[in-house]
Amino acid sequence: MSAVEIVHQAGCASLDLARQRVQEALGVIGRRDVEVRLIQVRPDTVIPSGSPSIILDGRELFGSAADAGGWACRVYLDEAGRAEGAPSLGAMVKALRAGLETPTDLVGSGVGTADKGEG
Repeated sequence: MSAVEIVHQAGCASLDLARQRVQEALGVIGRRDVEVRLIQVRPDTVIPSGSPSIILDGRELFGSAADAGGWACRVYLDEAGRAEGAPSLGAMVKALRAGLETPTDLVGSGVGTADKGEG
């Protein structure tokens, strides 16, 4: 079963917004079965990409570990380039939908089939 982890430092001001966006996005894509876990790291633990970080099945959904660096509050840019403490709903929906697709979801979708270019 898939799980989304919201990894955060104690007192992260964006934790509630991140949790709300994850839960709302899972509802939009019809995947309320996915568990959402809040992971508070120890005070001496550095989160490489900042707090909060959104992890799906062990993969960082929004950038790499080199993006932010450590004790910082994480900043995400929305579609208009505005800074927020969590990904926009649209970005969250897109990332979760892509991350939760499985090979069986792709059967018959045309994904992974080559166009033979007949004609």
